Amino acid sequence: MKTSLNKGNVGFVTSCHPSNERLQIVKLSKAIVNNFSEKIYNFDVQSVEYKPFLRFFIANTLNQATENTLGNYLLKTIKDRSTGAVLLDCESMDDSLLNGTDFIDFNILLSTAISHLIGVPNLDSMSGKFYARFSVKNEDSSDSYLRQAHRRMELHNDGTYVKETTDWVIMQKMIEVNVEGGDSLLLHVDDWQDLEKFYQHPLAKENLQWSSPASKNVGYKTYHPIFLDEQVEGEPRMSFIDQFVEPLNM
Repeated sequence: MKTSLNKGNVGFVTSCHPSNERLQIVKLSKAIVNNFSEKIYNFDVQSVEYKPFLRFFIANTLNQATENTLGNYLLKTIKDRSTGAVLLDCESMDDSLLNGTDFIDFNILLSTAISHLIGVPNLDSMSGKFYARFSVKNEDSSDSYLRQAHRRMELHNDGTYVKETTDWVIMQKMIEVNVEGGDSLLLHVDDWQDLEKFYQHPLAKENLQWSSPASKNVGYKTYHPIFLDEQVEGEPRMSFIDQFVEPLNM
């Protein structure tokens, strides 16, 4: 693992993931976690749900603790096609550093700060909030694979069925009990061995109809091809999930 020697980063260190150097690991120091929790002590999850400007305030609070280096690093990394993904970790998350803030609430506030250093989240129609929060259990009766722990989720992107553009996805696991396996698998589209085969297929650029199950609370259908060429460089971007695409004929 290569650890960054960039002295411009304040309060966090970076390294490449041992399995793939595209994935950048960012570890926040104990001092930054403590500083952030002290500064947001008067805010709770409900306050950032009700007051959108507070989401940017706590994002700025975290960024200022790193002398504005964290936001710059995150944006630079996710916009760089040679990387494009970040794994965030904290040096310590014990209760003594949270200054009385509930552990779950602190994690939601931290992920809110991280997300607002990058952009503005889309509304999550399932929860009616700017983020979604749910539990994955052994048994589930939902109409989506997302909450079904023992089903394999196949190659897909998020955001295929909504009108808003989904530029990035942030996911956070806060607590796990008696869990084995279940790790997320990330694949950069440029590393996909079958990319050229599917990218050159006659159906690659055909408009397809996309919908979602009732639990998503999205009452419309969208239309777009599987592969999008909207970047200046013209490199392929994929938007596909097998559960939500609705072909109209053979």
